[in-house]
Amino acid sequence: VQEDIGEPQAIELAQQLNESMGNLTTPDYRQGTAHIGVSHFTRGDKLADVLERADSALSVASQSAARWQLADRVEWIQSNELWREQLDEVIHAGKVQFACQSIKAETGDTLYQECFARFYLQDDHQRIPTSQLIPASERLRFAPSLDKIIVTRLLDKLATTSTRLGLNLSAYSLADEAFCEWLTQQLKAHQHLCHRLVIEISESHLMQFNQQLLSLR
Repeated sequence: VQEDIGEPQAIELAQQLNESMGNLTTPDYRQGTAHIGVSHFTRGDKLADVLERADSALSVASQSAARWQLADRVEWIQSNELWREQLDEVIHAGKVQFACQSIKAETGDTLYQECFARFYLQDDHQRIPTSQLIPASERLRFAPSLDKIIVTRLLDKLATTSTRLGLNLSAYSLADEAFCEWLTQQLKAHQHLCHRLVIEISESHLMQFNQQLLSLR
């Protein structure tokens, strides 16, 4: 807690703390040793509101290369209860849109299209920021259910295109035995599509979840 400082000083402090933490980072921690969420507070603020803002900033920081985030620059700030409601809505609706990015070889040839899931609220069709939705799903243990929707819809998309498509899976899903069993069954049921499906896995996850990943062969 720092009193009587403005945004420039808060940024400087966050950068200093991030640099200090960076000195402790080892190759095993590819995403960093720690992430930092920063929230302002004023006299009379409720502690729950301050912590909610800081928690939202921390969620964004966990997905950011900078590894720190100011709450005032976060698109959506809401409680875990609201995140649970929205995650329930997204999973129940089962609707996903994909934004795709070409992954190219050194020769310039396109290897595959990496697909990023986009989710929208059903009532007003407002897009939920993925940089906050994914950390919330991991924090609240919705990640395997969310990844099931993503995999299912991507397999549907593969069936309607000849393009090779790729996606990332949450580490929390890879650590979930039931999810890995479900994924194995899905891959067996869609063997005719698997040669065009790329599942991106980081080196750290490959080492951490090697047994689960070997079961997907």
